[in-house]
Amino acid sequence: MTLLLTGTNPYLQFQWQLEAIPYDRSVFSETILFENETFDFDCELRYGTQLSVHAIKRTFGSWTDITDIVCTVDKLFGCDMDQDDQIKTLWTFCFDVSVERSCTLSFRVHLCENVRHYQHQLIDCFLSDQLWQAVEKNIITDVEFNVEGKIIAAHRSVLAARCPALLSSSDSIFEDANAETFSALLRFIYTGKLSTIPNTQLNRLAEKFQLSTLKSLCSMQSESDPVIHAANSTHRRKSGEVVRSLTGLTVKCVINFPTSPSVTAYQPQHFVFDGQPLFSYKFNSELHKCSFVISSCISSDWRINEIFFRCENLRPAIFHTKQMYPGGEFQTEFYKPGEFSKRSKRQYFTVSIDAYVVPNVETFEFQPMDIRLPSDLWLLVQERILADFELVIHEGTKNHSFLAHRAILAARSTHFSNMLHSGMIESRSGKVEITDTDVAVFKQFLHFLYTGSVVEPFTDFEELLIIADKYQIDSLINLCETKVSCIL
Repeated sequence: MTLLLTGTNPYLQFQWQLEAIPYDRSVFSETILFENETFDFDCELRYGTQLSVHAIKRTFGSWTDITDIVCTVDKLFGCDMDQDDQIKTLWTFCFDVSVERSCTLSFRVHLCENVRHYQHQLIDCFLSDQLWQAVEKNIITDVEFNVEGKIIAAHRSVLAARCPALLSSSDSIFEDANAETFSALLRFIYTGKLSTIPNTQLNRLAEKFQLSTLKSLCSMQSESDPVIHAANSTHRRKSGEVVRSLTGLTVKCVINFPTSPSVTAYQPQHFVFDGQPLFSYKFNSELHKCSFVISSCISSDWRINEIFFRCENLRPAIFHTKQMYPGGEFQTEFYKPGEFSKRSKRQYFTVSIDAYVVPNVETFEFQPMDIRLPSDLWLLVQERILADFELVIHEGTKNHSFLAHRAILAARSTHFSNMLHSGMIESRSGKVEITDTDVAVFKQFLHFLYTGSVVEPFTDFEELLIIADKYQIDSLINLCETKVSCIL
């Protein structure tokens, strides 16, 4: 019995609640916008017995492709939608299913990123927002840009780390860009996220200031919008609303089980993902049927939200989907078909598992961003670039000094913000003495402030929790509490 990891893909989950469904033939349409990409959903219901579903992605400089879509009806029946041969962004499927006056369609859209350094990352969801707020609220800004007569302030340290070419142009008057587009450029530098639909002016600024990732995002070719021919448009109705309920990661794996007709009970095994056990599984083979059990493990970073299970070799294929909780269990039984007899030449049959995982820490998100943002910011500390504040750690008879940046400390920590804006002695001297932690723990704390993550391997989360609480870093508090609870 072998388990193979076949791939991982970020996914978006959309929920569509269809309500007040009439008994005649009906067509419903809904649209949702996410990360500058529009998803259209159409479905046609024929007298409550046949449901045709269409999903299409309309692109505006798309940075993702759809690899596949899984659709479920009322969380009971699931299937893979089929990609259209001519229109690659169109996916369809037909169900023979009994639908009453209402039903819920769930679409699990698996994505593949097209831009090398713009990918989904598990990260502190406050990092980018707090850095951008430092711009919007003029928190310890020290450089200005004149754009169409409007003064936009920023921070020399962040620009030095992320876009040196723009820092060297700080004395210039920008007449070839409007304030809105320049703000979008600056926001990408601070957050690593594309906050607007790319345009020619933003593309020109990205090239001018050597922002290769933003340039790639702006250069993606838009495709023409294909038309969905679900049914007669005169019968279209609005029903419910499509909402994005989750963004997570799909962990795809397959297990090959021997087809021996003998009675066999296999020992439980663990599947490890990202260095942590994600689930355990066990398989029992009896004379005429098989049983399969998946148990969700308690992982500190990820948790399984749902399991999608297929028996690939059985015809018709068996599909199961189940909502999962930490420590929860999924169990199914199925009968062996005649093809798995003693005379069968087939040595195994295949179980395919899609584990839909989401962040386990409340204040962490799996979000698309420029993956170089954290390392660019941490380089400021490592290379002591334009540092303007000293943190001295007293550990026994030795002292260790970290050079940091007032703007980032104030943006990320309420404690430091109060210290640096109150006229306290630390604010005037540009130095603070710290005696209640050691160098290794404080370095992890500082790394989290700049990058939104800790450096693994690290186990002293109880000490890190004390520092996080002192400096009022809510996201780090949540991370440490989750790590400690999993260790215990």
